Amino acid sequence: RDDGHHASAFLAVNHGRVAIEVFRLDSAGAKPSIRWVGCVPLDETTYANSVTFLPEGGFALTKFYDRKAPGGFGSIMAGKPTGGILEWHSETGIRSIPGTEVAGANGILASKDKEWIFIAAWGSQELVRFSRGSRAPQKDAVKLDFLPDNLRRAPDGSILVAGQNRSDRTSGGFAGFKGWTVAKIDPETLGITEIAKDGGESPMQNASVAIEVDGTLWIGTFGGDRVAYKPAK
Repeated sequence: RDDGHHASAFLAVNHGRVAIEVFRLDSAGAKPSIRWVGCVPLDETTYANSVTFLPEGGFALTKFYDRKAPGGFGSIMAGKPTGGILEWHSETGIRSIPGTEVAGANGILASKDKEWIFIAAWGSQELVRFSRGSRAPQKDAVKLDFLPDNLRRAPDGSILVAGQNRSDRTSGGFAGFKGWTVAKIDPETLGITEIAKDGGESPMQNASVAIEVDGTLWIGTFGGDRVAYKPAK
């Protein structure tokens, strides 16, 4: 989050000590500097996966699964609800949002108008949209043909989602994955446009995130030693 004065706040999920870490990046000097400014510890049962700033302040995060519950990844891959959305505000602390449970809540992104929050349901291969500000959140979902990981906002306002292609056969990636896909999702209609796809042949596998910068699509991985890039159009 940019404050307009060459400084930005960043949030990161720390899987080690189970916390959301807060950093501040200052780009005013000749060389950018970054410093840690604090953290929000999480309950030991929460395996957090992704985090996003909320437009009104605070942040929201996804609970991938309960560390203490039986099943773990098996329940996620079976498409069973394992976790959902949690929100943090300075006045209330961390609280879970009832009605947002999905199979493997992964990437998360809040709309700028405070009305919606989007999450990637990794286990059920869905992009899910929940309304905010009501006791029973409205839920809309669109099915994907890959395992959606992280979500990022594209310059045109659409949602970039990257993830792994699920397969019984593996080539160059983790067991159960073969290649990857990047798609754009229209936040209003939930229409899907595939913009990049790999069948498992490239040296960059296990794609988990995509961003668009100055007309170039950059694709990162959760388990590899390189990034991929291509023209965004």
